[in-house]
Amino acid sequence: MFEDHVAKSANKQKTKKVCDRTVVSHDPPLVQQNPGTAQWFADLVRSTGNTGRLALNIKADGLQRALLDTFQTAGLPLTQVFAFDMSVPDTLGYFATPMPVYTRMSEYEDTSVFMDRAQGVWVDNFTGGFPQIARSQAIMGQGLRAALVSPELHGRDHRPLWDDILKNRLHENPLFELCTDFPQDAATLLGA
Repeated sequence: MFEDHVAKSANKQKTKKVCDRTVVSHDPPLVQQNPGTAQWFADLVRSTGNTGRLALNIKADGLQRALLDTFQTAGLPLTQVFAFDMSVPDTLGYFATPMPVYTRMSEYEDTSVFMDRAQGVWVDNFTGGFPQIARSQAIMGQGLRAALVSPELHGRDHRPLWDDILKNRLHENPLFELCTDFPQDAATLLGA
C-alpha cells in the first residue's frame, strides 16, 4: 500500500523551489504547508526499493545541480529518473548534465523539439484527439522512450487507451512507459 502511494505520487509530483529549498509538490506549495523536500522524496523512494522511473515535472529554472546532488545523496541512479516540462532555456542546462531529459509531444506540440538530444518523449493528450499510440510507435522506432500520459490524468476514462496499448502490444517494447494514477492496475493488466 505504501509503495502504491509512492508510485502514484511519483508520477504526479512537480519539482520547484520554495524559500531556497527544492520541494516536491503537485500544486503551488505554501511555506506553511511544509512541502516535502526533494531529498525527503528521493530518500523515501530509495527506502521502498521502488525501481520504477520517476518523471520529474520541472517547474522552476536552475534545479539541475540540486537534483543531481539529491539523487546522488539518496543513492538513486539517474537511470531511474528523467526531467521534463522545463522551460526551453532551462532544458539546455539539463542537456549539459548527465540527467536524462524528455521532450514532449501533444496535440498542441505536434513537432517535438530536441528529439535529437532527448532520451525520451512525454506523449500527452489533453483533449483525447491526439494519436498517442501511432506517435509512440514512431518514437520508439527511433530508439527513444515513449512515456504515454494516461487519460485519467486529464479526467477521461483510461480504458480505451489501455486497450489500444494491449492491442498494439506497446507494453512489450522496453522503451514504453505509462504515467497513470493507477500503477497497480496498469502493472496487472500490462504485466509490468
